[in-house]
Amino acid sequence: MAQTKTANISSLIFKFLSEKDRYTFLAKLRVSIPQSQYGVFADEILKYPAALNKIAAFKDKPTYADLQEFKTLSPIDIYSELSWMKAFLIRTVSKLQEFINLSKDFSKAIVCADYSKATNLLEQIEERYGCSIWLIKNKMALLQISQGLQSQKSYADLIKKEVNHTGTIAYLTYWISLRNEESVTANRFEYQFEQNYKDWNHKTQDDLGTYIRFHLLGDESCEVEDAISLPRIDFSRSLIDFYESFLTFCRLATISDANFKSSVTYALKALQEKIEDQRVNFLVALHSGVSCKKCNNVYAYEAYDQFIQGNIIEASELAKIGLIEEPDDIYLLFLVSFTKALLSEPPSVKSEIQNLSEQSILADTPHSESITSDSSLSINENIQTALSELFRSGLGNQLALNTIEKLFLNFAGLAWSGVFNLAVNYIDSEQIDQKQTIGHLLKSGHIHPLLVKATENHPLFHPCLTSSLAHNDSIGVKFTMNSSTQDLSNLVGTKLFDEEVYLHQGKKAFAQKDLELAIDFANKLTTSSHSFYRIQGIQLTTASLLLSNRICDVCCYIAQHYVIDNSIATIFPLEELAKILAPQTAEWRSVNHTMALSIVLDAIIKQSISIEESYRAFACEDYLTKNGFLKPSEVPFDESSEMIYYFRYLCIESIMDISTEYDTPDEVEKERMLILKKLVEIDETNRFEYQLEIKKIIRKQVIRQKMLEMEQNKIYVDLEKFRAWATKEIKESFLRYRVYLKSGLDVSSQQQSVEAKTKNYENDIVGLINMVVPINEPFSLLKSILVQILEAYRSSSEFGLDKYLSTRLRHGAIENQLRKFMSQNHLITKKESKDGIYKRNFHWIGILGEDLYQSRDLDPIFRRFSERYDKFIDMIKNEWIVINRGNNDRALFMPPLRDGEVALLQSKISVDTSFTQFMEIVISYMEERLTGTLELVKEKLNDVAKPDVIKMLNNLQQQVAKGGDISELDNAIHTCRTQVQSVFERISDWFNPAASFENTEFPLEDAITVAEAIVQDTTPEFSVRFNIEKREEPVKVNKLPIFFDIMTNAFENVVKRAGLDIPMVDLNISVIDNGDEEMLYFNFTNELGPDVDLDALNSLIIEKKLKIKENSYHSEIIKENGSGLYKIAQSLKDLNQSPNYMVTIDFGLDGRSYFLNLTFPPTKKNNDNLTLINLTDANPYS
Repeated sequence: MAQTKTANISSLIFKFLSEKDRYTFLAKLRVSIPQSQYGVFADEILKYPAALNKIAAFKDKPTYADLQEFKTLSPIDIYSELSWMKAFLIRTVSKLQEFINLSKDFSKAIVCADYSKATNLLEQIEERYGCSIWLIKNKMALLQISQGLQSQKSYADLIKKEVNHTGTIAYLTYWISLRNEESVTANRFEYQFEQNYKDWNHKTQDDLGTYIRFHLLGDESCEVEDAISLPRIDFSRSLIDFYESFLTFCRLATISDANFKSSVTYALKALQEKIEDQRVNFLVALHSGVSCKKCNNVYAYEAYDQFIQGNIIEASELAKIGLIEEPDDIYLLFLVSFTKALLSEPPSVKSEIQNLSEQSILADTPHSESITSDSSLSINENIQTALSELFRSGLGNQLALNTIEKLFLNFAGLAWSGVFNLAVNYIDSEQIDQKQTIGHLLKSGHIHPLLVKATENHPLFHPCLTSSLAHNDSIGVKFTMNSSTQDLSNLVGTKLFDEEVYLHQGKKAFAQKDLELAIDFANKLTTSSHSFYRIQGIQLTTASLLLSNRICDVCCYIAQHYVIDNSIATIFPLEELAKILAPQTAEWRSVNHTMALSIVLDAIIKQSISIEESYRAFACEDYLTKNGFLKPSEVPFDESSEMIYYFRYLCIESIMDISTEYDTPDEVEKERMLILKKLVEIDETNRFEYQLEIKKIIRKQVIRQKMLEMEQNKIYVDLEKFRAWATKEIKESFLRYRVYLKSGLDVSSQQQSVEAKTKNYENDIVGLINMVVPINEPFSLLKSILVQILEAYRSSSEFGLDKYLSTRLRHGAIENQLRKFMSQNHLITKKESKDGIYKRNFHWIGILGEDLYQSRDLDPIFRRFSERYDKFIDMIKNEWIVINRGNNDRALFMPPLRDGEVALLQSKISVDTSFTQFMEIVISYMEERLTGTLELVKEKLNDVAKPDVIKMLNNLQQQVAKGGDISELDNAIHTCRTQVQSVFERISDWFNPAASFENTEFPLEDAITVAEAIVQDTTPEFSVRFNIEKREEPVKVNKLPIFFDIMTNAFENVVKRAGLDIPMVDLNISVIDNGDEEMLYFNFTNELGPDVDLDALNSLIIEKKLKIKENSYHSEIIKENGSGLYKIAQSLKDLNQSPNYMVTIDFGLDGRSYFLNLTFPPTKKNNDNLTLINLTDANPYS
């Protein structure tokens, strides 16, 4: 429909009213109507509200279904678009005055935790205006924060049901619900969304992608020309969304140099006449170049004035008073938080050496898994607490950063959420997009010196703000405006906050490249009593040293501070150093004589900055070589933080392994043991951690020694890398699942868990894998977690099973073994080319002669046999020894997970299960599955493949024997037939699980010896006298890590509690026969020393028995002292496979002797050996 200079509006309206698909017709109309007549057209069309009923923006109360059933207007040029939007907004926006007022009240109520009032306000908005995306986002956040996960999920389910679980609204609802979950961190949410968005975005238009990112991430980083799509799309949603998106576009236009800004100004002024909205007034003032309105609350200016003068207490008090009047004022929230950080006692400085084990990525305690804000505090209090922590410790404080970023994501439409951008920009402006920061700050609706400061590097917008404050004489304004021009001369004689002056002068010197002066001011900052300014000083120092090309100095300076507080890593110029620090460069050679180089490279790698990881190992080696040492243990130890860090985190096996000084892994482990023993002496704080690592090395050495096989195992999964991957990719989802358990969202699945456990115990594998399990959100989440884990376990190119099946079996080994004996006996040949025929068998032509060879027609016989045999090998390699992904019935390895298996694993997980325990449960089950697979592979090889080969040889013999025997050829075939058995035995031996030994059977006597050796490393005088009830068949155990945990905890209990100079324990082991089940019974007895207080010990025993009986000991497990019995009880539970068995543990005093009685969980009787867990008969894959 071509555009005309004039249009008969009445005629077009008539046509519009007669159209069935009015929206599509409307989209065409706006192209044909001249821009100058948009207003006239809007006046006419709005006279027929019933005709606009299908357009959500013009509905009085759109439903969720209305939001979903929409068509987006096609784009037109941006000037016409602005005219179209203005035409409809100025004629409808007055309806929104009540919304503007109610939403402002809602913002204040929610930030003050007046959830009853906030709920009432949202109900009024919904009653008056119906549904909107604005309502969905804010109501979902309110429900989560006020009523919890279940209420929030119920609301999300209601919306998805209303829109039939499809379309943009369902998509937005799912992700909005997910981001509100308490256990989902901001980083994890953004990562998961980006991964999904990457797959999804190519299927849709770019403008819808911009729209989705805006609503889910608060992302306003798009170009202003693209931002016009936000109100264009929301024109079809609701009037509220249309208006809010239009203001977002206007904010982005305000800070741009777009040539259509005058049209934006015109539209805003037109709106200003129709509605009272502080945000509109502010934008009009900025566009018009007139003096902007100051904060409604004068305390925001007065508090900042006091702060700039160094009167921190006064500034804090004024800001607090101001918050009483305006609790959602972004600048007052900032000032209260910042002054709180300055007035608080600096937190005790913890080095990474002291606190790395406490960080959530490594620790596995309930505290470390608390990854969200404190729900007992109001949003206002959470903001203040989180921001003050960020100001004190920097952006490396992940818990505080997550708290404030989650609040920003969930309430991005409210003005106060911009405090996140303001704070991050203030701490380190390099870490956040300036356009986004300014855009979100403009939501406040007024100007403040902090806004001016945030824009000081914006060439277009900063002058606009400074001109607006040109006539303001407050000290805070003068300081901010003059500091942006780097001239404080007109403030001479005015009392100013020293640290702010030093920071200003230091940055001024740095900008002018007077780097020595910059370092002088930075040094003054580093002596401040406030950690914020100390960190600013450290950052300024490193930047100045790097710009001065003092590479050795900057590396040493970074290392010195990084090992004291690794959370400030983000302030260091690590990315710049990563680009220049490479072996053989001058920069490398200037610093490789110090351990600082390896520490800096370690920091770079831990910050996930791109660099070759091998450089870190080279740096460690260079430090030793340059200082005349061959091994780290030769270095004189001191107690400096850098030295402890170097030996604890850099002199580790994976790094030392590259050194030519070590020929075997045993030598590397021995060196690590020497280092650990020295660390025990010089770093008392972490003594337990070092001793624990020593035990792990000993355990690994002894098990490796006792489990060494004649040939390297072919079946392997790199569990160390697998666990590291899971910690990064799975941990947060698991914690989210555990929140579901705590919220009681998974009650309906408990019956199925019991059923699954019973079927597994009764070895009803078919019943287990065919179980029908009711699906709910927690079960779906657990299943998705387990499916993701299974996929990584079996298919990861970095550590998964298929990698080793491919490299160790499919690519060479199987083919070589199966062809070798046939080729040696000259029964098969190779192809002449990849797609050609098989070569003639020249060996037998030479032996038999050409005439006999031809007369027996042996060429086609040998060629057919070679072809058939190669196809047979190919079937084994590429159809059997492959991962079963559900599309190949012959594939033998790790089939897809069934719901019954998920239910079985679900039965092992409780609200108290830590992530580490969860991974051990999963790994154990994966190895059970793998064990079943390997048994099936062996069965297939021996019962199917081997007979097939013999059959092929028999057929070959029959074919070549026609016309008379040929003895030489007959002997060759006979020799091959006799070799088939040994060949398949050798191949079968490859299919044994390796490396972890978690489900490998192990003689009980040897297992006890290993546990004894582990304890003897730290207590050489300790010994065990044990007696195992005689049996016809030896007792064997599996689940070795859990078994060792039980035994070492029992033994160490004797060492620590018996009060004996030479601790010794008597251990009697017997087998309890219970029908078709058997149980191992352990009785530990030891004498008590004369100094042991029996009354105190007995009281402690009573207390521990009670906690175990009440199952209330889980919080004690994470403690190191006095927790051995609790760990034993939990380990016995972890071993339990029977649905009918309740773990029991008995301990106490008998005179001056202590006893501990353990009955291991029962297992079905095995015809061969007694094992802790009998898995060998369970094969769900046949």
